[in-house]
Amino acid sequence: MIRFVLTIWFALSASWQGDLSTLAQEENLRELSGMTQQDLDATKDLQAFNPSNTQFKKLLYRTGTVDPEILRQWTVRTRETSLAQIASAPQQYRFHPFSLEASALAVQRFDFSDDDAKDFLNGFFIASCEAKDGSKFTLLSRSSISTWPKNEELSTAQAIQFDGFFLGNLSLESILKDTGDANMQPVFVARRFAWHPQQPNESLGVDAAKVALSDGGVDIALLDVVKARKGKSIGSREATCFWQMMAACKKTKSIELPNQIDFETMLREPLKSVGKAASIQGRVRQCVPVKVTSPEAIDLLGTDTWFQLTVFPDLDGRPIQVATRDGDPEVYRNAFPVTVCVLDLPIGYNGSSIAGNTFQFDGFFYRIWAYPSERTENSGLDGQPSPLIMASSIRIVESTSGQLRTLLTAVLLSIAIAIAVIGWFVFRTKKSAPRTELPEKIETW
Repeated sequence: MIRFVLTIWFALSASWQGDLSTLAQEENLRELSGMTQQDLDATKDLQAFNPSNTQFKKLLYRTGTVDPEILRQWTVRTRETSLAQIASAPQQYRFHPFSLEASALAVQRFDFSDDDAKDFLNGFFIASCEAKDGSKFTLLSRSSISTWPKNEELSTAQAIQFDGFFLGNLSLESILKDTGDANMQPVFVARRFAWHPQQPNESLGVDAAKVALSDGGVDIALLDVVKARKGKSIGSREATCFWQMMAACKKTKSIELPNQIDFETMLREPLKSVGKAASIQGRVRQCVPVKVTSPEAIDLLGTDTWFQLTVFPDLDGRPIQVATRDGDPEVYRNAFPVTVCVLDLPIGYNGSSIAGNTFQFDGFFYRIWAYPSERTENSGLDGQPSPLIMASSIRIVESTSGQLRTLLTAVLLSIAIAIAVIGWFVFRTKKSAPRTELPEKIETW
């Protein structure tokens, strides 16, 4: 068995050096936006928004290049500023960074013309928002949520949060479809927005599990990033979601979630299953402690160590075929690995003693990932595919000592002719119990 460790890389740019109080005295808040005094002078309020405006396009581009952590640090200095203050003095706050929480009411997509899109973005999203005090504003974002409808109102308002820059007081009536508001509103520009659904919503793909994750601090919008990484190793782009989901498992230990997906569903519908409540039973083959090096992750998890378990569920003799690039499937006949990530091992077990025991794992399905393996080196796969689960609850099903007793009992019973005859009779006179079939082939690309 190849030992492997799930490794998370963080895309941390050069960190900001210096105290924020010093920054407040020495730096202009506008500088982080990359906008100049000429840009400031060229941007006017109380007019119709023009998506071809040079300053807007520069700001939209800038949101995709500024480090999110640095942007978050700079917004600390403007968090006490209200929307009313911003709207009343737009020139004073223009291009300043802000962090806002709000309710998104509707989202529309705007596509640039071919000339405007050349060497730039194809378009952006327009989110109509309402602040906690009831005031309205507009967010122009480079991205939205894959499950949200475009060009129509949301069935229910959705809680969002974003870090971005203030553009000005503008009217977007000319580019909004049917729902344009002629009134001037504060307009902000951001790379993306976080989504924290507060109740299930089938039309938006929100079930009880995603609400529980949201309550636990997970940005549900990041699940789109996770889905895009299906069948690949764990990389820096999804590190934030990885840590958030693992931390959320601490807060959901006592929560019983309905509609848990099983091993078969993870393999059949891996993309639909991301973020769903999951349950799996299997024997632990290996336990690897993993050290956390990121200070932010340590603070979030409350520990500098977590455990990666390799678990093998009972396939009941059913083969699994994994699709490969060369067309010849990789066939697994007796075992298929599931990766389970946990913050704590069950009481009484350590990294060595937990191996060989059978447990029930309840938690959340993350995705199918791939890790290096000798078996898949020449198979056309990126690595060994494995469903990955974040476990919030672990329950012992059978210990190694219990397995020995079970084996001894089975041997004694197998000698009894009467039991054998009864078993043969039942087999011949009753239909076999139905079972959920595993998929013939797992598509990993």
